[in-house]
Amino acid sequence: MRAIACLGGLIGALDRAGGDPWPEPLGERSLTLYDQLPLLDQEPIGAADYPVLYDFYKECNTMKAVEAMLGAGPYPLRALIVCGGNPANTNPNVTRVADALSGLDLLVVRELFLTETAALADYVLPAASFIERSELHIYAHYQWVSMSRRVLRIPGVVDEYSFWRDLACRLGFGEQYFPWQSEEEVNRWLLEPTGVSPEQLEQHPEGMAYKAVRYEKYNRQPLTTPSGKFEFSSSYLKDLGYPALPVYEEPYHVRTPSKVSPKDRPYLLISGARKRVYLHSRYRNIPRFRRLHPRAEIDLHPQDAAALGLEAGEPVRVSSEVGSIVLPANILGGGEILPGLVQITHGWPGDGNVNRLTFDTITDPISGFPLLTSIPVQLQRVEPVGQGPKGGSGKPAG
Repeated sequence: MRAIACLGGLIGALDRAGGDPWPEPLGERSLTLYDQLPLLDQEPIGAADYPVLYDFYKECNTMKAVEAMLGAGPYPLRALIVCGGNPANTNPNVTRVADALSGLDLLVVRELFLTETAALADYVLPAASFIERSELHIYAHYQWVSMSRRVLRIPGVVDEYSFWRDLACRLGFGEQYFPWQSEEEVNRWLLEPTGVSPEQLEQHPEGMAYKAVRYEKYNRQPLTTPSGKFEFSSSYLKDLGYPALPVYEEPYHVRTPSKVSPKDRPYLLISGARKRVYLHSRYRNIPRFRRLHPRAEIDLHPQDAAALGLEAGEPVRVSSEVGSIVLPANILGGGEILPGLVQITHGWPGDGNVNRLTFDTITDPISGFPLLTSIPVQLQRVEPVGQGPKGGSGKPAG
């Protein structure tokens, strides 16, 4: 990604029509408290291992958090509130994630549905849907802003801001850090310095441009880099001990031949392709969508299917270093996938979850993001119950 960004600067595509955009911010206020409460003295989990992630996003690293739940972190992590997430489905190595969440002293989940994560919780609290709250949406890429409108209220269901404010008040610091009584007051406070008012956005439910797009702004203002110029070499990363220039590193299956024998795991698994009606683990409870894509499948090339003696819909066992699952085969056209590659769409619950195969211990050294693609796997045709071998030994191919 860094190399691709450098290519944009190299060919002069930065901040030009059709090139790499440099959007101008709306200028809204920030709700984060890190200026007043840096929290670094609290040793945020993963901040020392992935300082760039914490510096830019103030996020703890999820994989390190799971380790802390299991007792291997810098200190015990014994309680968790989950909002807008389903880590028991979407995180890598979900078997380990479920063990970590199940072992907590307290797990609270705010949800609309009984997800895999909610099923493990001590308390499930009803979360407000998008039609039960008013929310500010800023699309910086297009320099566009909109505000969704609350349509209804359901007794006992509170919006996200009210939930956290009420909790802060009960803990004794709500009035200090959450002085606004409602999310409407928060939205107005956020917008005050921008020149855009909530009333304007209410009159334009489709949203509105907050600033006309201008190009080649680098002729009038410095870039947000230490030098103010386009930097191919990052002094910021170099100071943190990372390579200053983008450096290609061979993928896991190439650089660790002693761990990954092509004879044992000759295929590479991709887990990022989408089914159009689904988003991560969402919407599989909608019958109309399930009629389109009723189950998890493994996509593979006709050549690989033939080598395994597989026909469409027949079960195949997929095994990685982490785990094993059995899925029906979906044989694609020869131009849709390369031989030797297989694909499983993520987000499916239960035994069809590809994250039973993915790594949580192999991560990007800068962002801490886990390896979710190019995973060495073994494929083996599963004989249907009551049937003998079909044309072949049934041994792993490769």
